[in-house]
Amino acid sequence: MAIEILSIIPARSGSKGFAHKNIYKIKDKHLLGYSVESSLLCSFIQRTIVSTDSEEYADIAKSYGAEVPFLRPKDISRDTSLDLEFLRHALEFLNQKEAYKPDYVALMRPTTPVRPAHLVNQIFEDFFQQNQMQAFTSFITIVKSPVSPYKIWEKRGALLKAFIQDERFLESHSSPRQVLPATWINAGVVDIISTETIMKGSTLGDRVGYFEVPAHLHNDIDSEDDLHQVMKLLELNEREL
Repeated sequence: MAIEILSIIPARSGSKGFAHKNIYKIKDKHLLGYSVESSLLCSFIQRTIVSTDSEEYADIAKSYGAEVPFLRPKDISRDTSLDLEFLRHALEFLNQKEAYKPDYVALMRPTTPVRPAHLVNQIFEDFFQQNQMQAFTSFITIVKSPVSPYKIWEKRGALLKAFIQDERFLESHSSPRQVLPATWINAGVVDIISTETIMKGSTLGDRVGYFEVPAHLHNDIDSEDDLHQVMKLLELNEREL
């Protein structure tokens, strides 16, 4: 039986730190457009929708070939809204209106525009190959953390407290980097999540698989300062990274 994968691209309009970053243009293309095109190019994805609260964003998404079957409610489009909220909303809407229920959701954020086609296909190939044995609840892309969390402090009033308390490393803040555990962060290229996991109230579940992407491909636009590096990567991607 064929496995149905729905790509959901989130693009709310209310970003405050970097206004309208989801539709910011780089090389005459909206950030939103890069994610839509990556999704449409992936042979493993059957359907591509954009979840947005904006009519303007919806029109832009459609111009790149995405579906926008609804406008996301404002109460789940705030700065503090969770991914789980818009993912469940999309799945519930499509199930109620179309009796459509995919097996997996591919979450592809506009703020990670550099996704070489061969890399996306490799991620899905690895997912399907490993998932047969592992039964993942989700499968995410990761990159090695540039800063060890064992060396991070948290403010507690006028005092500092080590963010991670680990009895194996009593003085982790001053331990050599080489003796501390390696850690990874979400690279954001694509998160593959089972529909069942989302409907149970999680975006990860308890069996999280991973695909490690090359460090030089890690790109995430959170501020205007991030644009320069991403523009370089996009130029490289055009020459088939």
